[in-house]
Amino acid sequence: ATGFHQEENKPELSEADMIIFLGDFNYRLYGISYDEARDFVSQRCFDWLRERDQLRAEMKAGRVFQGLREGLVRFPPTYKFERHQAGLQ
Repeated sequence: ATGFHQEENKPELSEADMIIFLGDFNYRLYGISYDEARDFVSQRCFDWLRERDQLRAEMKAGRVFQGLREGLVRFPPTYKFERHQAGLQ
């Protein structure tokens, strides 16, 4: 069948129209405080937050999800963080 490895019978990811990864990848924001992050989320300034997202930086550097791109985020993102600690976790 087209798009499948004959010996493994598994789909070829490069031929998929969409791939959805679900899970807690534990990436963080960098260079931003808790109060700044909260303010930017409440103002729906998601592009500004995306520029400080570690996953996006790792993707740009080619270290994760090579050849894939993230869809446009149109909803408030969620980030794990500890209030009053350096950096968001």
